[in-house]
Amino acid sequence: MKKRHLWLVLVVSVGCTSPGCKKNSSNGGVTVKPTNELAPALPVKWSEVLPLHQPLGTPDEELSKPRAEMFVPVGALGGEPSEMRTPVSCLEARQLRSSGLVPQNDLDEAQYDYAMAVCSAIEVLAGSTAASKSWVREGLPWSEETLSLLPAQLFTDIGPSERALAESAASRGQKLAALMKGASFQRKDRRRAGPLMEYRSDEANAIVAIEEAAWADADKDGVDDLFLIVENFDAEMRHHQRTRLFVVSRAGPSEALKLVKN
Repeated sequence: MKKRHLWLVLVVSVGCTSPGCKKNSSNGGVTVKPTNELAPALPVKWSEVLPLHQPLGTPDEELSKPRAEMFVPVGALGGEPSEMRTPVSCLEARQLRSSGLVPQNDLDEAQYDYAMAVCSAIEVLAGSTAASKSWVREGLPWSEETLSLLPAQLFTDIGPSERALAESAASRGQKLAALMKGASFQRKDRRRAGPLMEYRSDEANAIVAIEEAAWADADKDGVDDLFLIVENFDAEMRHHQRTRLFVVSRAGPSEALKLVKN
């Protein structure tokens, strides 16, 4: 005589209380999504400000790659034109500058200074990693009000007296707004990459022009950092003072930006 087996199937309904758990309306049960999944990484990203291509190499590799289109000729002050040299890479540009070779006019000096800031951004970015969370990647709400979020140090290269003011303001926790009183804001597009965020304060005789260059975790804390190329000018003559890289970040959507690297 063949034995028969009786199977009892017990269906248990449970509440949907765990994170990632949602009610399945089709069968009245629940679908539980695993909660131990890692958040998707935010990959290293850059704008057209940086002349880069995937995959990124190491910092030394990126600094050695040919990028002659970024640079202008340099030479000794008062030297012969035949002795001028045009660097072909960020590494060579740094070596020539450290040896005392410089651009021969203000316009070339501004372009060379900008190129050196781009080289700094390339170097830091090549050593950065993906981030797990970000409050800067979707773009800042650029306007006059953004000055209250930006570090005071972005003002440091207008001149010696302004540099001292910026250092003092930063030590008191003040932001760029404290130094750029009455500043107007203009968003510009330009050939180099654009957009360019420009703040002008006639009261401070200062122009601070900012480009968003890249997004990545530069300090390895898991939080996305924003790479800014910042140009400083005096407002009266619009004379270029200096261009530098600033890397900033923030710990939440309503937080001010803190300086990570400069």
